[in-house]
Amino acid sequence: MVGTGHAGGVRGGRFVFLPGFEIKADFSALRHGIPLLRKMGWFAKIFATAADWVRLKPYLDEIDYPVIIDHLGYVDPSAGLEQPAMTVILELLQRDNWWMMLSAGDRISKVPDWSDTIPYAKAFIDAAPDRMIWGSDWPHVAHKGPGPSDEALIDLLFRYTDDSKQLENILCANPARIFRRAEQASTR
Repeated sequence: MVGTGHAGGVRGGRFVFLPGFEIKADFSALRHGIPLLRKMGWFAKIFATAADWVRLKPYLDEIDYPVIIDHLGYVDPSAGLEQPAMTVILELLQRDNWWMMLSAGDRISKVPDWSDTIPYAKAFIDAAPDRMIWGSDWPHVAHKGPGPSDEALIDLLFRYTDDSKQLENILCANPARIFRRAEQASTR
C-alpha cells in the first residue's frame, strides 16, 4: 500500500475557499489548520478568490509560517491593478514567508490570449522574485471543454518574464527552496 499523508511524501496543506464548491472563507479552518501544518513542518497553500483576500487579511497578517498563494490569488484581471485583493496580496508578498504560485492565468483571464493576466504576474514577480513558483495546474479539471495545452501555459509563463535567470528561479531554485525546507523540517 502506498503511504498517505506525511509517509506518502505530502509536505503541505491546502485551504480552498471557492463559492463554486459552496465553500466560504472560514477563519476557523485557518486558525485550526495552520498550527497543525507548522507542527509537521509543512507549508500552507491558500486558494481564495479576490474578495476572500480582503476578508481573510486580518488573520493572514498573523501568520508567520510559509504560505503559498495559489493561482495568482485568483485576482480579477478586469478589476485593475489597484483592486483591493492586489493591495492585500502585494502587502503579504513583502513578508518573507509568503509565496505565489504563478498558475491558472488561463482560468482567471477574461480574454482569449490570456494577456490580461500578464500585468498581475509581473507585479507579483517584481514584489517577491525569490518566492515565485510555477505550476501547470494539470490535470486541468473543472474546465468547460478541453483544458489548455501545457505548451500554451509554459508560453504564458514566458510572457510573464523572459529573463532567463528569473525563469530558472521560478521553475527550479525557488520551488527547491520551499519544498526542501518542508522536507528538512519534517525530518527533524
